[in-house]
Amino acid sequence: MAKSLYFFATKEDLHKIIQKVEQTIQLKYVTNDLYESTRPKIYWSFEEYEDIGVNKSGDQTDNFFIFERNCEIVLRKVPQLGGGVRYSIGQDLNKDSIVFWPGGLYQDQFLIMSHIGTISKSPESLKIYDVFKKAIKKQCHKHQKGGFIWYSDAVEAMSSKYRLITININSPQEYDFVIESED
Repeated sequence: MAKSLYFFATKEDLHKIIQKVEQTIQLKYVTNDLYESTRPKIYWSFEEYEDIGVNKSGDQTDNFFIFERNCEIVLRKVPQLGGGVRYSIGQDLNKDSIVFWPGGLYQDQFLIMSHIGTISKSPESLKIYDVFKKAIKKQCHKHQKGGFIWYSDAVEAMSSKYRLITININSPQEYDFVIESED
């Protein structure tokens, strides 16, 4: 049972969402990367992440696994073609986590969609997901009729200035999210 929530959020929106979440539950955030050792990069608060609200890739590549603070992190060995081993993290081995793609502003002309999700039925994973979902829907309380993408007042105000990217910046504009006026 996969669960996902898609939303557009400004840097300020993301800070408010994270603050609400971290007031409710103690978490740790692990960057999704190939590591040279079994010690992944951990943020004990997402506020420690310097690039919150900034997207570096123009798509939803950058993402984090989120765990309750006391949860063990399991890494997978990944043999390298040139020799040696790296280590990766995956939700299949970390069922008590969710994945967070924070989106953000790219090159001051694109706002990349954010996303949370889980493939797990674990009570711990669903608890984290529900806390995030509640905070996101409180901050990004708008969505179009029949729509599944949430957004804030701030995103609506800036939607004429920025492309709202759902896939990546190289996708045709017909795939962009467009906020329709409620006439």
